[in-house]
Amino acid sequence: MPQRDPDVAYWERKVAADRDTDDALYLAQLYRERGLLEESCKLCRDILEDDPEHPPAMAELAETLFMMGDRLGALKCYEDAKAFGVAFSLEMAFRRALCLYAAGRIEEAEKALLELLEEDPFVDGPFDALAGIYEETGRKRQVNALMRRRNKMRAVQEREGRTIEEFIRVLTGGHRKLGRR
Repeated sequence: MPQRDPDVAYWERKVAADRDTDDALYLAQLYRERGLLEESCKLCRDILEDDPEHPPAMAELAETLFMMGDRLGALKCYEDAKAFGVAFSLEMAFRRALCLYAAGRIEEAEKALLELLEEDPFVDGPFDALAGIYEETGRKRQVNALMRRRNKMRAVQEREGRTIEEFIRVLTGGHRKLGRR
């Protein structure tokens, strides 16, 4: 019989003893990080059953459902969390855009991906996903323009030897801060 992860075992005991929502949410995240996706889902749903308006549990459930391949379920949770003002990391925002695409909401997915590229022009995922959307919808010119843009950004970054933060600061004259708006 495999030994239980000591961190998971500790948090399971803690949650069973005190039923603290923050601890339960942390355990759900730990489950997800350890690949225990069913356990993470169940715990998030338990939290939401007790408090249907718990945005962090909505966001955690969205992340877990995404990892399980349930793009439509994840999208609903991302949208619920967003409606309650949860600020998404760039990675979460990217996964939400992929869910929009999976739901057939192509224009919304495209807009979300363009916003991600505006925020961080060096992330490959949004470039690739957007190129896929352009390719699927027959917009060859946009695919070519997008790839030229990515190559130009990479060349400048390599030539200048700057970090992304330095590059954006120089590019914008120091007026734009990184991070979610």
